[in-house]
Amino acid sequence: MKKSNRKMLLIAGKCVLACALMAWALRGLKSPAEPDKGLLDVLAEIWQYVLGSDWLLLGLGALANVIGTTICAYRIQILLNIQEIRVGLGELIRLTFLGQFFNNVIPGSVGGDLVKAYYLAKHTSHKARVVVSVFVDRVLGLGAMVVLAAVMVVAYLWAGLGAWRDIHDAIVVVIVLVCGLVFVCAFILSGSFRRLFHLEKIYGRLSYAHHFAAAGEGAQRLGRHLLGVFWATVVTFISQMFWIGSIWVIGVSLHIHRLTWYDYFLYVPLVYVVGAVPLTPGGIGIIENAYVMFLGQSLKKIPAADVAGRMLALANNRMVMALALMTRAVQLVWSLPGILFALQGTRVPKADAIEAELGLEDTPAQA
Repeated sequence: MKKSNRKMLLIAGKCVLACALMAWALRGLKSPAEPDKGLLDVLAEIWQYVLGSDWLLLGLGALANVIGTTICAYRIQILLNIQEIRVGLGELIRLTFLGQFFNNVIPGSVGGDLVKAYYLAKHTSHKARVVVSVFVDRVLGLGAMVVLAAVMVVAYLWAGLGAWRDIHDAIVVVIVLVCGLVFVCAFILSGSFRRLFHLEKIYGRLSYAHHFAAAGEGAQRLGRHLLGVFWATVVTFISQMFWIGSIWVIGVSLHIHRLTWYDYFLYVPLVYVVGAVPLTPGGIGIIENAYVMFLGQSLKKIPAADVAGRMLALANNRMVMALALMTRAVQLVWSLPGILFALQGTRVPKADAIEAELGLEDTPAQA
């Protein structure tokens, strides 16, 4: 089978999986006590929650969301400066929104990071350094969310906000993610670690590994410019304060009073780290299920005989689903400026052409 056909089948499979996961999430919001209520009725009720929201707060939440996204452009500028690649902040903001457009709007094989790296590579002859910078930018974003969730777990228990049993699921997920983050960092950055666990062949098959090797001095700059990496990390946390804060404000606008600020700052990072697993376009279905799982109420803890309690929990879960869908809608709206940026300048090529331009073909790397 041709590579292009395999990619098309993969995209189609991801879209089917996204639809199935969304249907599953909505079915979980139905109650046996309401046998006549279908999925469309559930969606209609969720829409009523949206219509009843505080539109001023919703606008403030949307504004905080775009501020958080814009700050990310400054983070990639710091990382590029470490590599002695100078790109203006205005251009980086443009590319950030272009990347958001490809991540959130177009369900294809050309991801936002790939598009961003393609255009950044036009500003320098050091393409490997660009790819490394974009990769580190992504790792910083995900890593900071894991760290933030871990800090919130410690703060929750230390401040006596509740018992560890109340956040048992979050603790388990945080431990798994922290271990995974440490493993990934050691796997990428430490040749000794790879040799100890005989992982050189796996590492050598990664296209990013090829670029870390090709970057040479540029890859080592990250270790020699720890202050720059530190500031990029600080900027990441500032960006995420705005971004998670925006979701908190959107939740308040939907009158979800059961959730507190620390619920958002503990669980929202977990939702989007889980949603970053590339199983569906833009994490559709995965993120919505994660919202209900982490921020909703588990029906398993409510006796079947307690009909009123289960109905109240379902109503809360439907409000959480409204939050998930409204947050996705806000992100989609702020991705739309990427259409204008996509129409400017040179046309975005296909994924194969971008990978060839950046040297991201299946080229073995030396461990």
